This record gives sequence, structure tokens and C-alpha cells, in this order.
Amino acid sequence: MASIAIKLNPAKMTNPDADLRYLIPRRIQEVSDESIVEDGYDYLDDGSMVIYLATDDPEAGAKTVIELLQNEKVLNNRILDSAIIGLDKGSGYTIVFPVDFEGQTEFES
Repeated sequence: MASIAIKLNPAKMTNPDADLRYLIPRRIQEVSDESIVEDGYDYLDDGSMVIYLATDDPEAGAKTVIELLQNEKVLNNRILDSAIIGLDKGSGYTIVFPVDFEGQTEFES
């Protein structure tokens, strides 16, 4: 299974509620008919929260996640305004959103 990581910057959120770690993966799992499933979360030293998801179809999964988070608010947050999304097919994370992201980021502590 491939991993999708959603790294959230709480400073860019309207409502940085810790419940996002449960609500976001539940909604994604529901919309994807469970082709994308929750795979845990972590807090990084920089204060960000990372939500991990697992899927057998990484490209379609990443597209579903981005489309959902672009079109829906969660706890009054437009998640993509504060997110960096990475995809790991087994050789480390590649950033898939934002598409023009420059630099490096960590998805694991």
C-alpha cells in the first residue's frame, strides 16, 4: 500500500482543532468508498500535524484527497490553505500539493 500524508500548519487555520486528525480521514474514507483508509497521525517538532492515509491506488487516491479538501471545509477550515500533501510509494514522500511547492518538508518525526 502507498501512503498519502497531509501535513497541516495550524498557524494557517481558522480553527486548528485537534479533532481534525479524526474528521479529515473519516470523511476521505467515506467519500472514497474505503479505497483510502486512515493510517494514523503524528505531531512534528515544528508544530504541524500530519495525517497518514493508505491506499492501493496512490495517484487516484491523491487526486481524491486534493479534490475533497479543495471543495469541503472541515471545522470551518479550508484544509488546502494550510496543507502540504505528500505521496510515498515506497521510496519516500514526493510532494503532490501544492504543485508549485519549492523546498523541502518532513512528513515524519
